[in-house]
Amino acid sequence: MAYFIGQRPTAGGELPRRTLFDGQNAYPRSAYRAFLNDALAAAADRTKHVVTHDHLFAVFELLVGSMPGTKAKLSKRLGHQGMQIIPHTKGGT
Repeated sequence: MAYFIGQRPTAGGELPRRTLFDGQNAYPRSAYRAFLNDALAAAADRTKHVVTHDHLFAVFELLVGSMPGTKAKLSKRLGHQGMQIIPHTKGGT
């Protein structure tokens, strides 16, 4: 987690970058911060942290760039990099 905390986007004077993900507006900077908040809360509570596609997209879009804009293509691209995406449920979804 230390790496991701060190790479978190700043809230400075830039307007949030907006892009499309799965047909909807996505705000990678705010989604990245939400990912960190969720991960740190899960670690503090010692519970399972399920990372959503929106959060995966935000993290990789900001750190790597040019990520595919759909859930299926994102999962396939990450699979090519050796990252297995496993469906999980959280709160029945």
